[in-house]
Amino acid sequence: MVNIINIIEESKYKSLILLDELGGGTDPVEGAALAKAILITLAENGAKTIATTHYPELKSYAIDGYRVENASSEFDIKSLKPTYRLLIGVPGKSNAFKISSKLGISQDIVDLANTFVNDEDRQIDNITASLEAARQEAENERRKSSKALEEAEKAKSKAEKLLRDAENSYAKALE
Repeated sequence: MVNIINIIEESKYKSLILLDELGGGTDPVEGAALAKAILITLAENGAKTIATTHYPELKSYAIDGYRVENASSEFDIKSLKPTYRLLIGVPGKSNAFKISSKLGISQDIVDLANTFVNDEDRQIDNITASLEAARQEAENERRKSSKALEEAEKAKSKAEKLLRDAENSYAKALE
């Protein structure tokens, strides 16, 4: 916390501040509240801040907040490996239950753990899942569009070559 205090005091316009798991290592409710207050203060000081978090309250704040943006690193749940793609505008989703299931933990334990998740956390996970589904759909549509454009450009080139060949044949026939 001493370092955080110094960072806050030294922060100003054009400062770049990197914070890993801000508010971690303490009571989750107080940690999230303190982290949010620190982020607001840094923003008011004009600092550009990148902060990692698992707190749903901070993810929610970034959805509703001014001058705040969520981002996450994409994770492939099938391979249990990160893809290292940065997703701007999409809060990170915890995959603890899915990963635990894939690794073989009893479904009864996962189901029991799921009963302990509060409604706000569940709502943020639903928003995150919805955003991720929309992002994946948009990415698939972009890929299809790129492929269609590439095919159209190839067809156009082929048609232009056929036209040139026909014009050359016509010119030779006229001669």
